[in-house]
Amino acid sequence: MGNIKDVELAILEPNGQISTTLKPEKVPATKERYIKNIGPIREKNIAFFKNESFPETPPLFKEFMMK
Repeated sequence: MGNIKDVELAILEPNGQISTTLKPEKVPATKERYIKNIGPIREKNIAFFKNESFPETPPLFKEFMMK
């Protein structure tokens, strides 16, 4: 779905997912179109996280050992 205006009906399911039905004149994305459009974005994100150095996050909990 490229635009919310393309949706005819949307249902929020009990499991939290959203199911949509597109308007009759709209065509859902094919696997090839999806890969073509999302591929460059995905590659940029992968490159960003490989090049970025993140400080180590301290643990939320410490283990206590009983003597």
